[in-house]
Amino acid sequence: MRIAIIGAGFAGLAAAYRLRQAGFSDFFIFERGSKPGGTWRDNTYPGCQCDVPSHLYSLSFFLKPDWSQSYAPQAEIQDYLESFVAHSQLNERIRFNCFVRSAQYLEDSKQWRLTIERIPAEATPDTSQSPGTPESPSNPEIQLFDIVICATGPLNRPVIPALPGLESFKGHYFHSSAWPQELELKGKKVALVGTGASAIQIGPGIAGQVAKLVILQRTPAWIMPRSSHTYGAFWKSLFAAFPWLMRLHRYFLYWQQEVRAVGFLGLGPLSSLAQSLARQMALWHLNRAGLSKELRESQIPNYKLGCKRILLSDNWYETLRRSNVELIPQAVVGCTDNEVRLSDGTIKEVDVIVFATGFAATDYFAPLTVKGLAGIDQRSAFAQTSANYLGICKKDFPDFFMMVGPGTGLGHNSIIFMMECQLDFVLQALNYKKRVSGQERKALRVRETAQSNYYGAMRRRMKNTVFESGCKSWYQSKDGFVDILYSGFTFEYWLATRRFKAEDFILD
Repeated sequence: MRIAIIGAGFAGLAAAYRLRQAGFSDFFIFERGSKPGGTWRDNTYPGCQCDVPSHLYSLSFFLKPDWSQSYAPQAEIQDYLESFVAHSQLNERIRFNCFVRSAQYLEDSKQWRLTIERIPAEATPDTSQSPGTPESPSNPEIQLFDIVICATGPLNRPVIPALPGLESFKGHYFHSSAWPQELELKGKKVALVGTGASAIQIGPGIAGQVAKLVILQRTPAWIMPRSSHTYGAFWKSLFAAFPWLMRLHRYFLYWQQEVRAVGFLGLGPLSSLAQSLARQMALWHLNRAGLSKELRESQIPNYKLGCKRILLSDNWYETLRRSNVELIPQAVVGCTDNEVRLSDGTIKEVDVIVFATGFAATDYFAPLTVKGLAGIDQRSAFAQTSANYLGICKKDFPDFFMMVGPGTGLGHNSIIFMMECQLDFVLQALNYKKRVSGQERKALRVRETAQSNYYGAMRRRMKNTVFESGCKSWYQSKDGFVDILYSGFTFEYWLATRRFKAEDFILD
């Protein structure tokens, strides 16, 4: 059974490790970058840090006793992933600088035909000023695989608004996920577009360097204290000496995060109480910051807490108090050669524009083109409906498994937990196929009824959650539905994936 894994981030690397552990040795990871890491390789902006506790944002089969702090910085997570590759001896199975442009299912041979393009290291996709699809080189490589595990992740398509005049801007402009390492900000006037998860880390990270920081806010976010702390030598030594204690700490962190879902999931009075308590905490965090009345009021959202992503920061409000920082609650609508124009007509002269404007998270698998049975295009199929099975399979796409697919994102806990649940399920599916097929070549695909039943149940639950309470967020697809997130507790997802149900699939 020949297996292709697309992407060498957390999910792709974990898939490779688990495949080898389960006895599947004929696999390769195709990674368009020059090293592993995925989003943690790409996002190197000042202040980049994880919003999930370090001991929980790590693989259960590769624990790290010496995390430096409760919320790890980007460089430490990237180092963790590179250490995992070295420890697991996966380098020999990774094809770096290889961009999988398309995957087409061949019904006659029941295989996937992958079109793979080698990218020179110096031509690795630049996402600073475009969505980042590499130009087509000549002589693409064609390879056939029995199984495809797509681990490209939802945060690899940066969004830069199509602003009139942007191309004429003479200074630097780039997306936060493509931070130019050689950029010198000292003495510069910088416009930071957006106040989401990346922006509230970038602002404090550069405010002390720049001459002027203009923060352009379209919509404020609910912000909770991060309450970050370091792990001293004592705790590191204790975790190293007693791994069971480290795992116990991990379990505690898991349930500490999991209980927060109560406020999101529409559980009647219980959710209302949790919402009220969380809102009071967020307002207390804001009110103690010492902001002016006008600035404080600009930071209070008009939507329910959790409808958009809840942010964590201990220094965002402090940054807003700086004399060289100006927050303007207006959207940017255009540019000139050295200015940004705002929705109220205000014009600001700037040297640098940083777009912390997020990702096209619901543009599943782009720029990869996937065609299944009868040539059905997966992007078109998802545009019609996000219906899927466990966020892992979609009908008409045999032997194609999604990692962190639609309906598996989270607003409260670690996505690594969801990844590992998915891998458990995928391995069961592969073992079932191997056992039942024998020497025959057969394809495994989810039944339409199983997919409809699962997706229907998820949609019914989602309607009652805070995620669909009326705000506009990056969680939403074009039809306004929130299909990117899971609409339950993560332990429910664990229960749903712990047993492969052969009756939900067709093997033929």
